[in-house]
Amino acid sequence: MTDDPLADLTRRLAAGESLEDIARSVRPPDWAPALRVCAVARTFDEPLYENVLAPAAHGPGEVPPLRDLVEERVVRPVGGTPRTYTLSEPDRTSYFLDWIGTGGSDALPAELLCLERQIAEHRLVTGDHTEAVRHLLLPMSLVLTAGQAADSPQFVPVLQKVRVRLPLGRPRTRPDAVAADKAYSSRANRSYLRKRGIKAVIPEKKDQAANRKKKGRRGGRPTRHDADLYKERNTVERLINKMKAWRGIATRYDKTPESYLAGLHLRASMIWINDLLKATG
Repeated sequence: MTDDPLADLTRRLAAGESLEDIARSVRPPDWAPALRVCAVARTFDEPLYENVLAPAAHGPGEVPPLRDLVEERVVRPVGGTPRTYTLSEPDRTSYFLDWIGTGGSDALPAELLCLERQIAEHRLVTGDHTEAVRHLLLPMSLVLTAGQAADSPQFVPVLQKVRVRLPLGRPRTRPDAVAADKAYSSRANRSYLRKRGIKAVIPEKKDQAANRKKKGRRGGRPTRHDADLYKERNTVERLINKMKAWRGIATRYDKTPESYLAGLHLRASMIWINDLLKATG
């Protein structure tokens, strides 16, 4: 560190550091625990910050008020949603990786799972059921196929088995959006989502885009893709890690499909029961 801030900034940039890394390094150290819990929530408002995130920010110093984070532009407003904030994507990725660590374990930290549960409960109280389900990390549907079977044909069967019970009325079967990787970017899958009024968050394959452009007007319009929402697909991978915490599922010891599927249902039931016990405990 030199006495000349500009010279020090130039040196660090020349060494390959990004502006985001440099900005994180000069922030007050006491802010790190608060930003670490903010990274778990995709977006947050003042009630969520004050009632859930701030109490979960365990550190040596005081938790900064939300207004300080806003004034210092550490968090930024979410477009189209008044008084709602989020971290920049590089910040959110960096602080969230602090939860995972580098130990190589598939199991998620208990503190992280507890925070996810608290955020989900707050979302349910405020009526945001979509965000609540995202934070619960609970299995919703199981479909077993042969190992050599393609993933894409199972897209519709999996969605058709999803049921989300609400306090009143029929179970909800139509999500607001569905995120999937390029393997599910087929015309049939997109047509199914379009007919049901579900937003498709699926990137288009390069060969599909090339064929569409080659046909000109007959190729149809380019597919829309919400890149920010697509980043939330990590929820699926994190749930898979929870399922694989049971070694029998990760290593596939079972000899028959029936016994393996029974193991999947048993593991999923354990996740749900543990979650319900935490909610009522």
